Amino acid sequence: MREVSHHGWYFKEISLRIMADSEIIACKHCGNISKMYIDGDTCVNETRHSSDDDYHPVSGTHYEVLRCPACNKISIVSYFWHEYMDEEDYNEYTFLYPEKPEYPKGLPDHILSSFITAERVKSIDVNACAMSMRRFLEQVCIDRSAKKGSLAQMLADLANKGEIPTKLVKVAEG
Repeated sequence: MREVSHHGWYFKEISLRIMADSEIIACKHCGNISKMYIDGDTCVNETRHSSDDDYHPVSGTHYEVLRCPACNKISIVSYFWHEYMDEEDYNEYTFLYPEKPEYPKGLPDHILSSFITAERVKSIDVNACAMSMRRFLEQVCIDRSAKKGSLAQMLADLANKGEIPTKLVKVAEG
């Protein structure tokens, strides 16, 4: 940070941090926990006048475009700042994009956990995602009391009961 004169008043300016790293956060796309690349940032400053008109504190909302080093996807965050904050207090992020993901409703917690795991790894390793989705489908079949057997057999049993579409069985059979 540096001090900048504005109409005779000094305030601390947030330096442009293009190609710098953010604080350690979890990517909302893939779940990677690391520093993110800061691809861009901007700040909307506000100047407040005191009643005696001698003091003009500066504050504002800072916006950053972050890119995950694992999945290479973008997140947009914001945080509030004012001129007397310490730099380490700046990065209390509010995620603006992506919004909180929506997951299938009504799944038991252990099955939902398997689905979320598969979603998190899909942009990192497609094979790990496929294995996680297989595990998710197996857990759904067990939860719905499908007859024991291969995944294709369990899905066929659920399709015969009318609990899942028959298209899903055809996909599982290859």
